[in-house]
Amino acid sequence: MTGGPGEAMEERRFLADVPVVGEAVAWARAEADAAGLPDARGLDLELAVEEALMNVCTHAYGGRGGEMTVRAGRTDEGFVVEIADSGPAFDPLSLPSPDTAAPLDERRIGGLGVLLVRRVTDGVRWRREAERNVLTLVFSFPPPSGAETSPAGGA
Repeated sequence: MTGGPGEAMEERRFLADVPVVGEAVAWARAEADAAGLPDARGLDLELAVEEALMNVCTHAYGGRGGEMTVRAGRTDEGFVVEIADSGPAFDPLSLPSPDTAAPLDERRIGGLGVLLVRRVTDGVRWRREAERNVLTLVFSFPPPSGAETSPAGGA
């Protein structure tokens, strides 16, 4: 996982095991709080990071155990969390969006977690790097107070 200009990312490794997810989420949230991410965005971060980490724990290693690396920090994009695993190549963003309008008994199983992650983040990307899946979650900071904003509805 590589950082770019203006990035200050911290990194921790965790066992890819469901009981560890809470610790990893708390660590990412503490990093976000320290970087000044507003509380409401911190709650979004907790939801998205927990969903992504649970997917790693339940799918990436086929129950064999493994490791997940979590990087987090303020970047030029906003507050960024990167989650990496060494499981088989899998792009969760390639899954079709679930049909949330369909009756429950007609819906395909799966995909709601990815939908949640897309809805609570300002950006989400996947890449394969050095034989690892890397999911990047982006959370924007609000503009500084006093900054000019365009009126609702545009100009």
